[in-house]
Amino acid sequence: MAKMIDKEPKYEGEKKVWHDFYKNLPSDWVVYNTRSINGREYDFCVISPNMGLFIVEVKGWNSDGILNVINANTIFLAGAENPEDSPRGQARGYWFDLRKKIQRELGMNLLVMSFVCYPFISESEYFAKAPQTGTGP
Repeated sequence: MAKMIDKEPKYEGEKKVWHDFYKNLPSDWVVYNTRSINGREYDFCVISPNMGLFIVEVKGWNSDGILNVINANTIFLAGAENPEDSPRGQARGYWFDLRKKIQRELGMNLLVMSFVCYPFISESEYFAKAPQTGTGP
C-alpha cells in the first residue's frame, strides 16, 4: 500500500484513483494529491524511489458524456458550451512546472513523467472516441 500524504479527494474520478493507488502501489511509493505548482493545481504526484516522479491528471468523464473529440485540444462534453482543454496538455504543463521547480530549487534533474487517467472509460471506449489522427481525448 502506497503512502498517501493528502486526504481522499472529493471528486469521484480522483477518489477512485486515490484508492487504486493506495491499494496497488508499493509501500515505498509516496502519493500527493491536489497540490499546487506555480498556482496550478495537479491531481496527483506519485514519487517512485529510484525511478522518478509521475504527474497524473485525472478526468472522471464517462464515454457517454464525451460528445465529440475534434482533436486533442477540442473535446466537447455533454452539458458544456465550450470545449475542454487538452488533458494531455494540462498534465504536460504540470510536468514542465514541476521539472523546472526541482531544477531551480534543488539543482536536480529527475525523471518526471506525465499521464492522463480516465478511471471510468475502458480502452475500447477511449479509442472509439479518438479522432482519426490516433490522438485520444
